[in-house]
Amino acid sequence: MKKILAFFLTVLTFLSCKSTLEVVEHSTNYSTLVGNEKFRGVIFLESANCFMCLQDKNRFSPTIEEIRKTEEILERKLKLANKPLINQGHGCPIIHKNLNNYRRQYFGYTDDNNNKIIYVTFNWDKYTLFNRLQGIEKDKSKKWKRELQNVLDGCSNHWEIKVNLKKEALFDLEINGSA
Repeated sequence: MKKILAFFLTVLTFLSCKSTLEVVEHSTNYSTLVGNEKFRGVIFLESANCFMCLQDKNRFSPTIEEIRKTEEILERKLKLANKPLINQGHGCPIIHKNLNNYRRQYFGYTDDNNNKIIYVTFNWDKYTLFNRLQGIEKDKSKKWKRELQNVLDGCSNHWEIKVNLKKEALFDLEINGSA
């Protein structure tokens, strides 16, 4: 009986910690690194440069609660949004099966109906010995914490999506191609 109780307490503790998202560091005056045991990401303030993106949008600074909600929506709805599996498989990750293996960048804006939208970029962050043997290595620079990371090609190692917080909907899923 004690073993069963200890097991359930361990599982309960693990589950209660699972969804925590907290500030890890204030990377710059306009970006904050957040994370938990599953992933890490950077929240950019409305004043941060979003090179060649969101130029005609009314930007806002996402809160940590809005990022938590964004992540919950992604976990629930990404598999369906990813139905065609564009640029995935054959050596490229299936994004909904590997969601926790990407580092994120979050930018906020409002659409014409005043819905809050979180634009999220995803870049592969889990490299293995096999990746290194292929010549693929982890980007160890801190540049991704300071500015939008634009990557060409790379298949589903690099992708982006928009999340409507009010409608709890995903849209504009774009997955890089392969060269």
